Amino acid sequence: MDARFKKAVMQVVLGIPYGQTMSYGGVALEAGYPGYARHVGNLLAGLSEEEAPEVPWHRVINASRGLSTHRRGIGDLQKKLLESEGVEFKGERVSKAHFLG
Repeated sequence: MDARFKKAVMQVVLGIPYGQTMSYGGVALEAGYPGYARHVGNLLAGLSEEEAPEVPWHRVINASRGLSTHRRGIGDLQKKLLESEGVEFKGERVSKAHFLG
């Protein structure tokens, strides 16, 4: 994807409020790229070590409110980060109260 896509996605991800989550598809839609959920996931998975701490990637989850599984162990880290923000889970899914769409 091009730089415009990355910029648009980053603006949406940076705007997800503390303690809330959004789906990859929701981010794509808000960024103006409906149907590009997989590209959003690939972009976030490919963040450099310098970029990742500045981007709240952990707030982006799948449409069924489940955690990321693109890399081994990343779901555990994602859950810890979300729980530190007060996000509640019902089993392995984020509570609807913390899901923007």
